[in-house]
Amino acid sequence: MDRLKLTLEDNAISFAEESLSNAIVAKESPQRWKFSILSLVQAIELSLKEVLRREHSFLIYSNIDKPRNTVGIEQATHRLKNIAGIEITEADIKAIKIAVRTRNNIIHHQIDESVDELKLLFARLLGFLDEFHEKHIDEAIHEKIDDELWRTGAKIKEY
Repeated sequence: MDRLKLTLEDNAISFAEESLSNAIVAKESPQRWKFSILSLVQAIELSLKEVLRREHSFLIYSNIDKPRNTVGIEQATHRLKNIAGIEITEADIKAIKIAVRTRNNIIHHQIDESVDELKLLFARLLGFLDEFHEKHIDEAIHEKIDDELWRTGAKIKEY
């Protein structure tokens, strides 16, 4: 029987690639931005959990006494700052909160954002993810993604 097994880091990279692919297609089909943002926020969440896991495997669980459910993005950010001593700037926290709000609106309600705002959010979050990987997961995420995909997506990042 075939199995798909991805580490937290591999899963984050996979979501980042999916985000880039959707961002590229969104030029012609703007509703793809929602999938790009969803995937990018998920890549960030998994990356935060990977750094927590490297600190201690139980830190990825919301309740370390009952290790079933993992932390969300906000709890992971809090633990990284307060337990692992990792610097996350106020600007990064603000971007993450906007990303979480946008993701929650997409999943649980509706989306009403300009394409320019979505591009700007995408660019900010992709930059954060790349820098976060470089600082805390040994190398920038763009080093682990197909060059052509990254170059095409980076044009949006430069927005």
